Amino acid sequence: MKVTTTRIFEDISIWLKWGFFLSFDFSLGQQGSSRLKDVIQLLGLSGCTTPSQMKQTLADRFGKMRLGVISSSGEVVDMAKSAGLTWSKKWDIQTQYSGLDALLQSGYSDMDNDLLDCLMVDVTLEQDQRLSWQWMDQVIEGVLDSRPSLLKCVVTKSSDEQQQQQQQPRHWWDNLVPAQSYEFKNGVRVKPRLDVKYVCAYFHAETTRTDTVDTFDVDKMDQFGCNGSILAWHYLAEIGHKLGYVPKYGA
Repeated sequence: MKVTTTRIFEDISIWLKWGFFLSFDFSLGQQGSSRLKDVIQLLGLSGCTTPSQMKQTLADRFGKMRLGVISSSGEVVDMAKSAGLTWSKKWDIQTQYSGLDALLQSGYSDMDNDLLDCLMVDVTLEQDQRLSWQWMDQVIEGVLDSRPSLLKCVVTKSSDEQQQQQQQPRHWWDNLVPAQSYEFKNGVRVKPRLDVKYVCAYFHAETTRTDTVDTFDVDKMDQFGCNGSILAWHYLAEIGHKLGYVPKYGA
């Protein structure tokens, strides 16, 4: 894939030790669904009511993987600190991209010095989705060539209309598929919520599957993306597996 201002991504090479970079935008989605809830969902902290529970859950889920977050949301940063994330920084959006870039460089430096494994960057801007995606493009483009060891990922939420369309089976045999590993959480089969759906994209020349999707287009990714669907709860754990910190949850 190639990187342009239309959210298309270039190939990524691999070193023996990976770093992981996750950028996300939660401007879309159901009204009233907060960024904090979305980040909590990705971290797998739903149901935790105390900082000690959050810390223990993260330790159980990710082992020694060191997580960091950048966000303009004070709620998200406060939660990250309470949960014991290794690195958490609040970005003042009044500084525009220059302020975000300064925090990114600090995070990359800690990665270079083996102090951080996974950096999550929240560029959500509810009042201006277009600007949010422009910042996303700048973030991704800024590390494609300069930091080839990072596995770059992008996460966003499907719009309401796209979620409704995706809930409908395309073929009668879609309902005949046996239970899949992604339907299980801690060994227990769960019924996934189809009214909240995230779209995730990442690419690595040596390890990720190649498909025909060449733009960050939710519809195309849903129809032709080769990785299919998993519980949001598994997403970061799958990345942790690629980094060598977490056992794989399924086949």
